[in-house]
Amino acid sequence: MATLLLLLVSIGSAQHTRVQQHMGTLCEIEAYGTQDDISAAFEEIARWDRALSHYKKDSELALALSDAYLFPRVVSPMMEEALRESIRLKKETNGLFDVGYRSTRSARDGVQVENGRLRLVPGGTIDFGGIGKGLALDHAARVLRERGVTAARMNFGGHIYALGSPPETEGWVVRAEALGRTVVLHDASIAISADSEQPGHIWDPRAGRAAHRRGAYAAIMPTGTDADGWTKALYLAGRAPAAFPGCGLLPDGRSAGDCSRFAVKSTDEELVHE
Repeated sequence: MATLLLLLVSIGSAQHTRVQQHMGTLCEIEAYGTQDDISAAFEEIARWDRALSHYKKDSELALALSDAYLFPRVVSPMMEEALRESIRLKKETNGLFDVGYRSTRSARDGVQVENGRLRLVPGGTIDFGGIGKGLALDHAARVLRERGVTAARMNFGGHIYALGSPPETEGWVVRAEALGRTVVLHDASIAISADSEQPGHIWDPRAGRAAHRRGAYAAIMPTGTDADGWTKALYLAGRAPAAFPGCGLLPDGRSAGDCSRFAVKSTDEELVHE
C-alpha cells in the first residue's frame, strides 16, 4: 500500500520529518513541532507494534494466542482496546471486517473479551493486520496533541493521518494515486485497499478465502481505526454499505457517503456520487 498514496503539501514544509519501520512497513511523521515530539509519537507506535504484531514471537498478541483458548488470559488495556474496537467494527460492517478471519468456521465468533480478559474458543485466532496501523496512528496523534502539536501528517505504509493543517492552509493535500483523486484532510484519516500491490492479501471472512476485486477503495474517517476497518468493508462489498458512516472513494471517480465532513475539497473533478 506504500505507493498507493502520495502526500503533497501545498504551502511550505514541516519543521521536521523522520521515518522509522514499524509493523513491517515504513512510517513517516512530518510535524510542526520538535524532534522530541516526533520521537514520542514513534515511541507510541512502537508500543502498539509490540502489543499487536503477529510476526513477533514475543508480542502480547503472540503470547495471548498461545493459551487464551485454555483459560481467560489477562490482557493489557491496549490489547483490550484493540479487541473491543475490532468487535465493534465487525458488528458495524456486518462481518466484512473481522480480525478472526483465519479462525475455523466453528470458532469465527469465538473472540471474547470481558473485564480485561481474553478468551478464545478452540480453533480461534486473531490477526490485527487490518486495524493495527489505524490504532497506532490514532494514539500517536493523541500523543502529539498532548504535547501541543497542532499540525502533523503521518504516513504509515500508505495509511495517512492528517492532524490539523499546515500554516496558512486548509489541510494536508493527499493524492490517492490508485484512484486518481486528490483530497484535503484536516483531522481525518484515509486508508485504501486494493489488490494490485499484494494480490490476495485481503481476506473475505464470509467466503473464507482471499478476495480479488479490480480497482481501489478508500475510506476517509475521523479516526485511523475506522478508516482502516471500513476500507476493507468497502473493498469486499464493492460499494458503500448502508451503515457506512464516512466518505468513500470508489473506482471510476465515484464517491459515497458524506465527503464534505472529511475532505475539505477535491482538487480533481467534482466527486460523482453513487
